[in-house]
Amino acid sequence: MSAALALLVAVGVNTASVALEGEWRWLTRAFGRRAWIVHSAMIIPPWAWFVVALGGIRPGPTPPPLARAAGVVAEMLGYALVLIGFGTIGAAAAVNGDLFGLVPPTRKNGWRVRWIRDPIYLGYAGILAGRALRRGSPSLHFIAVEALTLLTAEARVEDWAAGRAAARQA
Repeated sequence: MSAALALLVAVGVNTASVALEGEWRWLTRAFGRRAWIVHSAMIIPPWAWFVVALGGIRPGPTPPPLARAAGVVAEMLGYALVLIGFGTIGAAAAVNGDLFGLVPPTRKNGWRVRWIRDPIYLGYAGILAGRALRRGSPSLHFIAVEALTLLTAEARVEDWAAGRAAARQA
């Protein structure tokens, strides 16, 4: 359960920081050019907690071979989506650098890779779901669904904030 809580906290901190920056530029006003560093310092600890907590989830009973194979496929597709997403918007934008002026805003009006609106977050959920299938872990199934739900909401806030940043630069 600590991984589920860690994910909730990580997404909450990240989303709140992005929303406050998008609406009032709160970190930029307080820290100027160092705002992104402060944002990163705020979001890295809860995300690290989540990653560490994931490592503590025990596998369930050995799943059937077909489930394990489906898990490997889902994980590989997840990793591919993450790489495509990072390649599309760049690493700086993927970690909210576009909101702090590190790179031009790239996500205004919801960026897409063909028909997938948020390939990075969908990829993360795919990785978690694939690992859950491969390891037979009900806890990881729950966390994969939680991740997809929370990260989809976070992506909408990030898209909105990036649109605000782009409008300010125009």
